Amino acid sequence: MRRMSHPGEAPEVIDMAQGAWTEAVRRARVGTELKLALLVVGSYANADGTGIYCGVARLAADCEVSYRTAGRYLAWMRRNGFLTLVQRGNRRRGKADVYRLTLATDVADRISLPDPDEYRALVGGISAANRADSAARQRRAAPAGSTDTTGDRRTPEPPVSTDTDDDRRSDSDLRIQGDRRNEPSEPTPTDTQVSVGTRFYGHEAEFSTDIHGVLPPPMDHLSSTTDLPWERPDVPGPYRSARAGAREDPISTDTPRAAGPACDTCGAALDPDGTCFVCRTVPRRT
Repeated sequence: MRRMSHPGEAPEVIDMAQGAWTEAVRRARVGTELKLALLVVGSYANADGTGIYCGVARLAADCEVSYRTAGRYLAWMRRNGFLTLVQRGNRRRGKADVYRLTLATDVADRISLPDPDEYRALVGGISAANRADSAARQRRAAPAGSTDTTGDRRTPEPPVSTDTDDDRRSDSDLRIQGDRRNEPSEPTPTDTQVSVGTRFYGHEAEFSTDIHGVLPPPMDHLSSTTDLPWERPDVPGPYRSARAGAREDPISTDTPRAAGPACDTCGAALDPDGTCFVCRTVPRRT
């Protein structure tokens, strides 16, 4: 819809929907500050471009500028046909002016507005310039004589081999020496196996786990210190047994033993001290 604007503004404008108006504003070459103000005002519009309630104070807050600067932005938009005043507000009642989105029919004469093809070419030129600049930076950063432009000049590390000595031997070596790859590994010897033949219970003196100060029992049961009193030849008393005496004076098999008194209970021969070797009792003497 074409309409005539108010006196002093764009002579003829076209009502615009929000999407088409925003696309035209993006292509416009009006500077970053004015473009920001245009896009902020357009964000308040409905999809059909109507219902813009954006006063000077609100625009100043959104663009982070002063009230006077925001007022100049709105005046420029109306003068160049980007906004059309639909209804004036009532300041006493706190109502803002109502605008809608428009474009002047001669907008291309008022500002620099590339057509869609020129805009795409502009975008492509910026991309190409960036690629060329990136390649130039890589060439400057590369060492002299290097043609690698990938930027990755790290030397790859050789892979770590997990082969064993048998895996790296030749077939002839395997036939002569045998293939040990499938043989079970040698078992780890235990503490007892390693220390067989050492001083006590298979433990070395410096590695022994025995309790300090406690002597182990002797391996000879004849000299055991845990024997009962009658098994101890070095313990004086009436219970020195015939077995202990036998160890000191072994009985010769060539000389017959003289007959002596016998035990009244079991009939066994008595020891010289009168103790029964079997009953371990001293016969009662009458």
